[in-house]
Amino acid sequence: MRAIVRDPVDKRRERVTNSELFIVRNKITPEDVLNNRFRSVTSTLQFNMTAWPGRRLERDRDRANYTCFSTPNMVGDGVSSSMLFLVEYPPEAMSLSESVIRVHEGDVPPEVECAASSWPPSTYLWLRGDRVMARDDTLTFNGSVTREHEGSYMCVAENTHGKAQIEMKMEVLYKPECTVSETTNDAGASILMCKADGFPTKINFTWSKDNETLDDDFDMDSDNDDYSVYILPDTAERYGLYVCIAINDVGVSEPCERTVSGPGKLECFY
Repeated sequence: MRAIVRDPVDKRRERVTNSELFIVRNKITPEDVLNNRFRSVTSTLQFNMTAWPGRRLERDRDRANYTCFSTPNMVGDGVSSSMLFLVEYPPEAMSLSESVIRVHEGDVPPEVECAASSWPPSTYLWLRGDRVMARDDTLTFNGSVTREHEGSYMCVAENTHGKAQIEMKMEVLYKPECTVSETTNDAGASILMCKADGFPTKINFTWSKDNETLDDDFDMDSDNDDYSVYILPDTAERYGLYVCIAINDVGVSEPCERTVSGPGKLECFY
């Protein structure tokens, strides 16, 4: 019995014999008339790992097809059997079809596929926090999403040798929602604050009073993306109905209103 090794990539053939790296043992089993068994030969190929480079197998270097074949005899041709030899290793080199997905609120996100290099093949698990979202390499959403779905989703690949993970981030886009409140700033001046929540978080604001737009001639503070401040004047011009509107790349908020009332009337009773 002889053995050859064939590189699965470039198809090179190399005969395997007793050497520093390999030990070939052939065993002849005589015929057994009582059990109706013919004479046979068993050939065993053993790796001498003490002499192997680094005393370990490398999955790329040592991946190969091994073939054991016999010589013919007077009855017929020889026989052969081949085996693809693969080195086992834990999951690594993970990848995603999409590492970040951006979806409008109310839409259905695309599927996200997760892959890992490993042998034996990995099993997959998708997690969001401690919640299992899928037990497959593909994360599928069966319906539309809301802003509560945004965040990180973890794909975990695992086989008998270990596990690895990779993160996918979902961003849910929605138009701003705003509120207006009346308060004072650090200097003690009366202000109106329009605060908005939306994604993208880069938000612009417009103000109007009694249906007239408040332009840049008014004292505005827009240093922050999620709120805008209008400083009320100290004159009677301050009183009226104020409307704030927040705008991002998705859309425009519903108007947010706040009425600044004047001093109450003094009534006398006789």
